[in-house]
Order: sequence, then C-alpha cells, then structure tokens
Amino acid sequence: MWIVVDPEICHGKPVFKGTRILVSDVLEMIAAGMSIEEILKEYPQLSEEMIREAIEYAARLIRENIMSLRFLLHAVHVPKGAKDSEVAKIAKSTNSILLTRDSDFANTLMYPRTSSLGSFFLKHILRSQKT
Repeated sequence: MWIVVDPEICHGKPVFKGTRILVSDVLEMIAAGMSIEEILKEYPQLSEEMIREAIEYAARLIRENIMSLRFLLHAVHVPKGAKDSEVAKIAKSTNSILLTRDSDFANTLMYPRTSSLGSFFLKHILRSQKT
C-alpha cells in the first residue's frame, strides 16, 4: 500500500509513502492530460504502481461517497410538494443535511443562517458550455 494519511505529514492529506507528494497533485496531473511517464519524470521517486494505486484510491473514494450520499438522500423522506419552509423544518428537526436541486430554495432572507443551524443548503448551478 503506497498511500498513507498521517496528521503530521501535509496536514493529514493523502501522500505517497516515504514522500510529501500529495496524491491529489498527481491526480490533477492525470486530469490535465499528463501521461504516467510524464509524471514519473516530474516525480522520479514515484513508480507506475504508486500512480495506479492513486487512481484506484480516487475511484474508491468516489464509490464510498456515492454510497454515503445515497444513504443521506434516503434517510429522511419529505412529502412531495412540501413547501420550502416545511422541508427546512424537517431537516432541522431531524438534524439532517439537506440537499436540493431547487434553484430558489432557502432564500437567505427567509431562512437566515441562525435558523438553519445543523443544515446545509446547497444550490445547484447550471452552466451552459459554449463552443
């Protein structure tokens, strides 16, 4: 196992064993289009096996987070058509994290931060790509 997490090294971020090279840095290099060979030239202390483990590590984190998110989404059921204020009240009373794709949900004037303690209100922003 080449990936380690130690609170004393790089603030506990995942690094490659025996280095201070962040796994996230290598994954960003891959995302930017660099080949494994190019990364190995940049970081000769790494091996191809280590880089492949980083990719597997990222896949595992995504898989685990999706499973956790599925649990959260099914943990509290809200009646279809419920008003925003009712949904916020249910989230607060059950200490649930509230995720919504409703673009105008939780207007900050209607739900100031102090009234929604324990809940997160996330907004989904749609971006159009122009070519």
